[in-house]
Amino acid sequence: AESATGTPHENLLEELVLIPSQMRRTSYAPDTFTFPEEMDRGYMELFHVGELVDVSETYACNQVGPEGGVVSTASDVGRFLWEVFDAKSLLSDASIEEMTRWIAVEESPDRPGYGLGFATWQTRYGMAIGHIGQEFGYLTFAYYFPDQRVSFVFMTNASSISEPIEGNLTHTVVEEILPSLLDVLSSADAL
Repeated sequence: AESATGTPHENLLEELVLIPSQMRRTSYAPDTFTFPEEMDRGYMELFHVGELVDVSETYACNQVGPEGGVVSTASDVGRFLWEVFDAKSLLSDASIEEMTRWIAVEESPDRPGYGLGFATWQTRYGMAIGHIGQEFGYLTFAYYFPDQRVSFVFMTNASSISEPIEGNLTHTVVEEILPSLLDVLSSADAL
């Protein structure tokens, strides 16, 4: 993007995504350790000793190139998904088509495809489009459900390399709370 436009990628992100989407609580500061004061701290269980360590300002959270340095809210991430997939205000139809040209992922039958930055997730409510991202101390689960025209974003400020999938907070939200919310939306649509 920088080569094509001659503009630093952080300026492009601001001009082409954050401002048009009105993502007012999202900031981007690449290659620096200047985080917003109101940012939630991130914690991670390290060394398998059962203690959470504050990893908010680690190298990984901000020094991994254009991926690092984004601080956002669940509301703003949901807005981003809405703008891309429902309002279609950020990208051309050709770009969305290219991004959603799904490549099969064999090891996961309920997540059958991956595109450019987004994956599919087959649910009983239809296909969802989104991404799960994890960085030291933070996890984000963000999906858009086209049939319901709903974005669902779950963020937590704790993660663990040794945490089991079954029974953890993310699993509980995705497997129990999200279906309940979608059931309510489906019932409301049926009325």
